[in-house]
Amino acid sequence: MFGYSTIYVSQSLYGGFKSNFKSVDLEFERDGIYYIVGIKSGINWANSDQIAAMKSNFKIAKQNLRQQGVTNEIIAVNGCMYGRETVHLKNNIDIEKVYYKYAGQDFWYFISNDDNLYQEIIVPIDEKAKERDEKFKSAYAAKVNEMTQEFILNFMTNNQIDWVKLIDYVSKRGKFELDNSIQTSLF
Repeated sequence: MFGYSTIYVSQSLYGGFKSNFKSVDLEFERDGIYYIVGIKSGINWANSDQIAAMKSNFKIAKQNLRQQGVTNEIIAVNGCMYGRETVHLKNNIDIEKVYYKYAGQDFWYFISNDDNLYQEIIVPIDEKAKERDEKFKSAYAAKVNEMTQEFILNFMTNNQIDWVKLIDYVSKRGKFELDNSIQTSLF
């Protein structure tokens, strides 16, 4: 959800768009600089092989953009929606693999030039999450009730679990038919 929010903010402000390059989620131009941005949730998203792949993909994206006619300076950014990163510039022997890493407030500021967006963006996301949580809880409770009723109808006799019937249902070779008219989705 945050990734889409980032692209939406960039699109609204700078005409940014979802990229088709590997490791690049967002492309936009601002102040004469062309940015390619890989968006991740937090700062500890990858191991060294994944970081190396991201840097190589940034290099390939830069080369392809130049072939497509982008003449502006191209800067690669690893953007992390939360966390803190104190050293932003990530140098490399290969200049084409140099990138910046912004996290948390710094990342949202980079995307929007708004120091408070990192806090403001969470309010609608929190509201949507609460709404979905209520729907999930309701559906979950209904399913638990349905499965409990089916279990009672199919595997209980005189308020006791019929273990033989239950183990036959889950383990007996061939098709096992339940006696009750309600077919269970328990297993």
